[in-house]
Amino acid sequence: MGKSVPKMGGSMKLLWTNPNPGAASFAEQRIDLDLSPYDLLIVTAASDTTYAQTYGGYSVSFGQVGKTNALTALGNYITRRSYVADNSGISFKGAVAVSTYGSQQSNNAVCIPIEIYGVIL
Repeated sequence: MGKSVPKMGGSMKLLWTNPNPGAASFAEQRIDLDLSPYDLLIVTAASDTTYAQTYGGYSVSFGQVGKTNALTALGNYITRRSYVADNSGISFKGAVAVSTYGSQQSNNAVCIPIEIYGVIL
């Protein structure tokens, strides 16, 4: 049986903030963090730097340590960036963008991680 969210208790802590959230791109990279105490992760992301700054295109992803997770966002494109979290950090993969009737294209200027939170239930 899985864990349930208690009525009282638990905690959430900001673990990382993107030092340059307005950058034109976020390359595939690893961010070293101690994730061993956390049950869940919350990652906020901008759909892309232009759309997010103009229209507030942000999304929230709930992820698990030990799993492959995904950031998704809607803007001018449907965007996706997967990430793998383990006890010592998060590895963000390259992002892709898909136009409504188009093909998938690599695009690291989309689904840009902004903040990472650790959650203890």
